[in-house]
Amino acid sequence: MPITINTENRAAADQIAIRGPWPALAVLCASQLVVVLNLQIVAIALPRIGEGLRVPAAELQWVISGYALAFGGCLLLGGRAADLFGYRRLFMAGLGVYALASLACGLAPSPVGLIAARAVQGIGTALFVPATIALIADELPAGAARDRALAVWAAAGPVGGILSVAIGGAVADALGWRAVFLISVPLAVIPLALAPAVLAGHGRREAGRMDVSGAVTGTAAIVALVYALDQAARGGLTSGPALALFLIGIALLAIFVAIERRAPSPLVPATLFRRGDVLGGSIVAFLHGASTNTPIVFFALYMQQVQGASLFATGIAFLPVNLALIAATILGPRIVARFGFGLAMVAGMAAIVAGLLIQSLLSIAGSYTTTLLPGLMIQGFGLGLALLGIVGAVTGGAAPAERGIAAGLMNTSAQVGTAIGLALLTAVFASRATAGTAEASAVVAGVQWAFRAAAGLAGLGVIAAFLVARSPRAASSVAGQDQAPDPVTNDRTLSDR
Repeated sequence: MPITINTENRAAADQIAIRGPWPALAVLCASQLVVVLNLQIVAIALPRIGEGLRVPAAELQWVISGYALAFGGCLLLGGRAADLFGYRRLFMAGLGVYALASLACGLAPSPVGLIAARAVQGIGTALFVPATIALIADELPAGAARDRALAVWAAAGPVGGILSVAIGGAVADALGWRAVFLISVPLAVIPLALAPAVLAGHGRREAGRMDVSGAVTGTAAIVALVYALDQAARGGLTSGPALALFLIGIALLAIFVAIERRAPSPLVPATLFRRGDVLGGSIVAFLHGASTNTPIVFFALYMQQVQGASLFATGIAFLPVNLALIAATILGPRIVARFGFGLAMVAGMAAIVAGLLIQSLLSIAGSYTTTLLPGLMIQGFGLGLALLGIVGAVTGGAAPAERGIAAGLMNTSAQVGTAIGLALLTAVFASRATAGTAEASAVVAGVQWAFRAAAGLAGLGVIAAFLVARSPRAASSVAGQDQAPDPVTNDRTLSDR
């Protein structure tokens, strides 16, 4: 049953004015560090987690997928809640849940306990991420200031990645895999403690409903489909468990659609699906997440099981992705201003394809500097450029009252893409890892094909981005057609498109 919420009366504390946009942006960027830390260092530590808890390799994906599914499944609900309850309130609640769940992950006694705590982590993240993006858009007027703020916020991701793989890897090597989760606790508590002082408490103040039944059935459908892929990797697509789970997932999706059509306040308003840039950008976000958030798992397997690298060394080897991502956040806004967000998505996804294909040339005795290094740098730049285009398409295409739910839709697409992409790549890895006669060659064969499969997913993203680029609004966003130049940089801005 939908839960009716009246948000007309708010505490006086919610009327605290923001102390200026840049202190607020610093707190929001700190929360972005938490998200990236959770993705990169956990993925790099996955082989060590498997050893510590004696988790079979085929089941390790659930440490990532459990988080991604809960994150993606609750993001739309989190976006809707942000619009109803207020952005600051949801931002703080999400960080609190995330901090407690991180503590539970670090103390987990079993694989089941860890996966359950990871799911709660995902729920917490789903509460504060849509509020974060909405706070940036809500507090800064459309134009150069908002564009710079979005670029700074985007840059916080790769900076967090650098810190996570360098510091987090060293800490995990010294203290064990549990430290990977425990260091997230203070990193979440700090922005939580600062939020009341620097973030405004205003937000949407209308009576509304939350479609809990839609969120539950939609999440359950995706879980069933991902688990079906997991079972297909073990017993084949025609195995009984895989077929049963596929049918259950499809049935739940049908129920979800029926609920959404009848819901007075659906998770995603029908008007949002009629906004081509929002829908197209979300499809690209799905393929972006599937092709960029997942290869790191197989990169870590290769580095640790074939090359014998430590967690710290694995993290340092992955740094070029984050460095290239930073370069993309610096150069990307000018590229978007010159060519439009649609073409930026096309170029970014194409670069991801090229980077992954180069990395697929790795071998047991191969050189890091001639295969992995250039591939990681190209992939990282493409990742950042495509992300700028995706954010521009989704936030620019949504009405102001729909920013929270639009941000939720974009991030849901990316996280669902991560879970489904990881399940697909794991199936590919498992089917090809038997190709070698020795363990190292088997791992290399599986990793090579996982990278090729990821490149195929990114290739589909190129096609989807090209269709978005052909839309009238994306075409009109090219500099010189409908934008006034920024008086400071002489660039035309992304936010007004």
